[in-house]
Amino acid sequence: GTQGGLGGVPGPLGAGDVDVAAQLGHIRQDAHLVAGHLHEAAVDGDVLHPTLGQVHPRVPLDQRGEERAQDQVLDHLAGALADARADNATALKQIFADSDEAALALSPVSAMMRGDMRYADQFGDYITPDYYVRIKADTEEEMKRLDAIDRAALSREDRIAYDVFRYQGRQLLDFYDRGIIAIQAQLPIDHFSGEHVFYPDICSGKSAAPFNTVQDYDNGLKRMEGYALYLERAIGRMREGMATGVVQPRFVV
Repeated sequence: GTQGGLGGVPGPLGAGDVDVAAQLGHIRQDAHLVAGHLHEAAVDGDVLHPTLGQVHPRVPLDQRGEERAQDQVLDHLAGALADARADNATALKQIFADSDEAALALSPVSAMMRGDMRYADQFGDYITPDYYVRIKADTEEEMKRLDAIDRAALSREDRIAYDVFRYQGRQLLDFYDRGIIAIQAQLPIDHFSGEHVFYPDICSGKSAAPFNTVQDYDNGLKRMEGYALYLERAIGRMREGMATGVVQPRFVV
């Protein structure tokens, strides 16, 4: 298998890697075919160089030469396979990194909880139509980029990451298509979950939001303004739900 998993340096092609073993099997078949053509060329008086595509007149090709030709083709194709693996793993890793960066920009509180203070003066949107449109557009772009990756060229570890990421993205887009996201947007608050449940803890001074400097307090005040705006928008969303019959049970709210 490969060393390092996602984005790692391709390791030796072990016998346990079923897909790679199958690919090498095809490579060996190709090598035998090339060697056969080389033998025919030798009989005709010409020999085709297996990697450079050059024709050398009247070079005799014995069994030893045929084996060398096979080794050259194997080396060439195995190197191409390793290069394809590395390129696809790098592309996959970049999609993950870009997706994570976009998610942090849309969720400043989540970024702060990870120690990323770039957006510490922002609370975030989380509820407007523009917010949901942005998430859908980002997900569609990520799935488009993911489809451009050759999954078969990835290591086993990277294929798992690929499959999980694709499943989550496709499921989210399916929720959009079936109207589930639109319903969810009209139910922002219940007795178990919502920004109102956890944000007071964030602002307690004993959680992710730091309160050690004047800048920290300034950031906290700006986040509170964003939180107040979010609550106003949540009320508007719930009124939209009331108009369409999408509401929580009275006992819950």
